[in-house]
Amino acid sequence: MDPGGRRRTAVMVIKVWLEQDGERSFLARITESTDLGEAGPAVTTCGDPEQLLQHIEEWLRELT
Repeated sequence: MDPGGRRRTAVMVIKVWLEQDGERSFLARITESTDLGEAGPAVTTCGDPEQLLQHIEEWLRELT
């Protein structure tokens, strides 16, 4: 609890998988929402771990 303050709640769901089509490829689909009653559609798909980390960092900065 944040006494005297305001609490924001948000959810980010990250689904990560590897595909094997000649080469191994990383894919991540991200869904995010600030409305806990309704999850929105996937907002982005990332092709490598660095893109995923960058998106998470930007999302966290927007919340603060």
